[in-house]
Amino acid sequence: MKDDENAEIRKLVLIGESGVGKTCIINRFLNDKFEDDVKSTGMATFASKTLNFNEFQKSIQFQIWDTAGQEKYRALNRMFYKDAAAAILVYDITNKETYEEIKDYWYNQIKEFAPKNISKKIYYYNFILFILVIGLAGNKSDLFMNEEVKEEEAKDLSQEIGAIFSLTSACTSSGIEELFKKIGYKLLEQNVKIDKNSIENPRKDEANTNRVKLDIQKDKKDAGKKKNCC
Repeated sequence: MKDDENAEIRKLVLIGESGVGKTCIINRFLNDKFEDDVKSTGMATFASKTLNFNEFQKSIQFQIWDTAGQEKYRALNRMFYKDAAAAILVYDITNKETYEEIKDYWYNQIKEFAPKNISKKIYYYNFILFILVIGLAGNKSDLFMNEEVKEEEAKDLSQEIGAIFSLTSACTSSGIEELFKKIGYKLLEQNVKIDKNSIENPRKDEANTNRVKLDIQKDKKDAGKKKNCC
């Protein structure tokens, strides 16, 4: 089992609308505590925590950036996507608009601004692989009686974008540590797969190489609606 000094460092960002509970998820993950009156994040905050993965005989130190969801910070958020190894897209299951913004804005932002900076250009059976692990968290699952986003709908989206899906509750702690562990497993599994199977293609001719096509949309303007955080 590795200690913090020997842990693999992986940058992880949480993104999504203001009030979906990104800060509360992080507080629960770090300290196993929940505060109901957390203020909206201004710009971004940083924290870290190490998880051990005995199956790989490795540990990961997650360097976690909690980004702001307000529209006035959206352009500034892009700098925090740089060099990220993983991103968790967070929406509120009781607020359909926060889910729609994941599809229409936040997912396209992480795909536009993160891969160009974090990608390892590795040729694997003539494919270029971009190493970015994405999680999709439906937060406030304890408020299922007020659900506006069905679990099956979110699962379909997670399959479409290749994300690890989890229903989470910062209030009860349900699903939170499991989500971070799944992301860690995926990061380590990719490393093992790359070590065993990837080769640098020495040919200059890349005509037959299939490249990942990124889906990019222009920023959607939001009226800066206030939402409660929990």
